[in-house]
Amino acid sequence: MFDDEQNPMRNFRNVDMMENFNDMRQVTERADTKQNNAKLEDLSRNIKNLEKQLESISEIKKQSGHYTFLEDWLAKWKQEFNIQQDIKYDLFEKRCNTSSQETYLKWKKKGFNYNEAKEKWWVKWARMENEKKENENIGCRSCSLTKEQMLRGHVCTNDEYKIVQEKLASNIFDEKVIASSGLVLDYLLNASTNLMDKQVAPIITRMTLNVLDRILTKRRKLRGAEEILVVGGEVGGGIMVSQCAATASSTHTNVYNNCDFAYMRKNKKKTGTKQQLESLAKITKRTPESTELYAVWLDEVNSTGNELLKNVNLLKSDYNITVIAAIFIVDRSADRTNISPSARKMADKALANVNCTAFYDLQPIHEIIKHNTKMKMVFDDYDTESMGDKLLASPL
Repeated sequence: MFDDEQNPMRNFRNVDMMENFNDMRQVTERADTKQNNAKLEDLSRNIKNLEKQLESISEIKKQSGHYTFLEDWLAKWKQEFNIQQDIKYDLFEKRCNTSSQETYLKWKKKGFNYNEAKEKWWVKWARMENEKKENENIGCRSCSLTKEQMLRGHVCTNDEYKIVQEKLASNIFDEKVIASSGLVLDYLLNASTNLMDKQVAPIITRMTLNVLDRILTKRRKLRGAEEILVVGGEVGGGIMVSQCAATASSTHTNVYNNCDFAYMRKNKKKTGTKQQLESLAKITKRTPESTELYAVWLDEVNSTGNELLKNVNLLKSDYNITVIAAIFIVDRSADRTNISPSARKMADKALANVNCTAFYDLQPIHEIIKHNTKMKMVFDDYDTESMGDKLLASPL
């Protein structure tokens, strides 16, 4: 870095002056970094859009001068992107070199090797960048099983899979709504009311119990027999957990023998017991000092993961209950791709050890909804009365 004679801080004998200098430098470095990041984001977005545009151009149009013009622009943007990327590395190296003169002097006094320390910082920065990208991918990734996995794992039959999927797609609130996650949705899946459909409810209950049975069997192999609490969130999860509790004794003895069931309110009751967790007394009377208990969370729909994260933290802090898995009917993974990385709660460290499973992803259900909407529009546009008049007027 600097020898003692070259150290620019040697002239700063006044501590206040040194602190002011450091503050000014840090503000400038932050502004430069922010501007550089903004340029990189804009260039990355422009390059992606232009590449998509070039891919969509037909072979005939590729012979035109306009295509060559677009290619030139793409090359210029890529070149500028590389330049900004180099600037990003230079800014980081500058922060490593000049972030703290006091720290440098302490290192030198104690005999530390600065170049070695700087190399460690580079390694740490690269690891942090990779972790950040990985977390963003985790946050967007769907936790739903594929149809093949559902059938191969005997979670349900092919007919049952289709029935539930079609029923979910036909039971929507077709207006813009604000979900519990805070997102504005074009439509709302009324999955909780599907749980009161006498044709669908038994199928979803069997599917949930089948997955619960798999979780118990897998954990028994690793840890031996243990008691698991199945917790349903308000309101769809509460219906799911009550249906499982009522059915398990006759269809899934493994779940019946090794599970207790509970219902989690969004907020504590203001009257009566003033509880938030409803279950047997041995569950509701638990405290943070109680022996650790493992649980599986049930809910009808997962979106950003905000609701799951809130309840996982609450169960741990108030009852010492550790959620090891979560089961959903539908995972709206598309919701997580259109929000900032900080809002993707599925990537939170608190959910790293929670094994999430959903029976369906929103995308195939969305395709059915689009098809149904298109058919409805065609039917509405078909003027049956005027067609009837034309048939009556026909000489045939």
